[in-house]
Amino acid sequence: MDPMTPRQCRNARKLLGWTQLDLEIEVRCNISINQQFEDERPAALKHVRSTLRRAFESKGVEFILEDGIGVRARFRTSIK
Repeated sequence: MDPMTPRQCRNARKLLGWTQLDLEIEVRCNISINQQFEDERPAALKHVRSTLRRAFESKGVEFILEDGIGVRARFRTSIK
């Protein structure tokens, strides 16, 4: 599994219609950790990145490299 980038994290949240608070609730991690990761600060730990990615993937988000956005819905139906 390739590491999720901060841009992919932001775009995955947008795809799901999640705020940072929604993501915090979903993965049960401190919102400041997610903010640090999305702001590309070095304090974001590797295991947090994996936890965030798994949460997105469980909701139908695919991480891709080909389009510059880096995420897409795995299913054609609504993923909310």
